[in-house]
Amino acid sequence: MKYNKSPIKKVFIWQGGWRGGAEQVLLGIAHYLQGRGVSVTIGLFRDQVPNDSLFHYSSVPRVLPKKFVAFNNLIAPLFFRRDIRDVDLVISHSIGLYGAAFQKLVYREPADLDCMRASLRTVSMFLYTPIYWYTRIVLKKIAFIVSASRKADAFFDRHNSKKYIASTNFITSPTVPLQKTYTPEKEPFTVVWIGRDDRIKQLQWVTNAVRAIAHKGTSIQLEIFGVDGNSDSIITYHGWKDRDVVLSYMRDHAHVFVLSSRFEASPLSLLEALSAGIPSIVHLPACPRELEESVTIFSDAEGLIIALEQCMKEYLPIRARACQQAVDIARLYEMNVVLDREFLALAHHLAMKDVSYTRENKREVIPW
Repeated sequence: MKYNKSPIKKVFIWQGGWRGGAEQVLLGIAHYLQGRGVSVTIGLFRDQVPNDSLFHYSSVPRVLPKKFVAFNNLIAPLFFRRDIRDVDLVISHSIGLYGAAFQKLVYREPADLDCMRASLRTVSMFLYTPIYWYTRIVLKKIAFIVSASRKADAFFDRHNSKKYIASTNFITSPTVPLQKTYTPEKEPFTVVWIGRDDRIKQLQWVTNAVRAIAHKGTSIQLEIFGVDGNSDSIITYHGWKDRDVVLSYMRDHAHVFVLSSRFEASPLSLLEALSAGIPSIVHLPACPRELEESVTIFSDAEGLIIALEQCMKEYLPIRARACQQAVDIARLYEMNVVLDREFLALAHHLAMKDVSYTRENKREVIPW
């Protein structure tokens, strides 16, 4: 007997807001599912609901101040439990008070939470610790875990949570690599940095490095996206811009992309830069293991200066290698490739709960 049911028909995605890599990944999943006939509801905080009809939206109040992100995500399921009663899956990048709904939760995690906790400063670590331990406790209750980086694999293995599928984050709109040249006598060397105003991003390392190089008489320019500030002849603060605007600027102007964070899970901005053939310089704790061979690694503030100067000195061969790698990265991290694999695994997981599913008809399972 063939098993020809389509187990995934209704999905609730807890997204919370719009800004940030995790939110963009979840939005990509929403578009992917909707394009395959799945009914999608996106959960958002009340002040984030847009004036459009692309999806059905469910809004919840933000109980605590906005900066308490993890706690607000923890509490949110208490307000949308009615909306998830009849869905097949609940997809989220965070752990919440789901209760019985843990049996339909797909927890998508790109981070080694042990490393993330260790990277926090004292007050932040104190506040995050209850969330961390709650996550550890409920891991065995979660229906399905998507480990979106090899660092996350290590976390789940370390804590004996074996029921995960090893996957990756993905690029929703890869850019075409351009053979951008660098002629010092005609243009400044343009460095692009993307992030939010948070000490964990270590933006000061980048501004100090660029100024140190500029003071040596080298023409260099730093373009900062996501943070407001006072611009000058060396550093330009663009504030928050739409993702398409940032990607277009990187493609047309960036000579190098710098990721300086004290910790990152699986940064979407790095994937986007690499898929555009832009050489990237990354702080070691912020670099996914699977991308270490595609970037230049640095370990401290002085190492960043050395890496930037080396990139300027040997730019043409470095750029040529980056453009060659971009083709493979765009293919491996393309959204449909990644999500086809994930949701086929999810479909098998759901089918195993059905009495008409047997080993003989395993090949007949389809997600939609």
